Amino acid sequence: MPVAGPAATQLSAAVSRPASIRVLSPELRRFREYVARAAPGQLDSNYALFASALPDRVSDLEYYDFVRQMSEADPNTRANGICGVAAARRPASLDHLLRVLKTETDPFNRTMLVWCLRLYAADPRVAPALEAFIDDAPDLDFQRAVGPGGRIIYITFPPPFAGAAYEAYKALLAIRGRENMTAGPGWERFAERFERHLNPQPVGAVDLSRFRSRGPRLDPHRRADEWIDDLRRAR
Repeated sequence: MPVAGPAATQLSAAVSRPASIRVLSPELRRFREYVARAAPGQLDSNYALFASALPDRVSDLEYYDFVRQMSEADPNTRANGICGVAAARRPASLDHLLRVLKTETDPFNRTMLVWCLRLYAADPRVAPALEAFIDDAPDLDFQRAVGPGGRIIYITFPPPFAGAAYEAYKALLAIRGRENMTAGPGWERFAERFERHLNPQPVGAVDLSRFRSRGPRLDPHRRADEWIDDLRRAR
């Protein structure tokens, strides 16, 4: 007898979301092997450089201007605002970052938001927000896109940023622990999203022009240019 109504929806969801991913794609298998063999600090090297480049102090006037910048149309301006608000480390900073994480459309900025949220890892709201982010992450955040001819390709984002979904995974690795994120529920969540929810965008969705010119600074710190150069040399 056919199943109809809400029960059918639940059955469909159960079938399409298996409890465990037993056969991994080559791309995901390589990533898991990379995590397993990475030396201490290797996974977080780019994040550490990013965090060290943020200013030590943000004035009241700067802070409110950074909040305003987070809502601007230009992605470079939003990036500047995101970094400034995070660096201020005020009680309301995390609220602003969590709000923007749900709405930010630029893959470069999404990676930076994940890094900014790591500054607040001790707050109990951060890990659930990163888990929800992985659940909804676009394919570009897994560095997966549609190339010429409709072929799925795996891309490397221009320096200095990797995909936001990978950075969210690594943030959760630090927060939830290695067991959870390599053999437990955290790994299952990441693998499920990676393997079962393809919605690739054209590779042209990444705005490469942002990396070809110095343009507006990508964070509010005077050492931003040196930071970007350091990350390029580290690749």
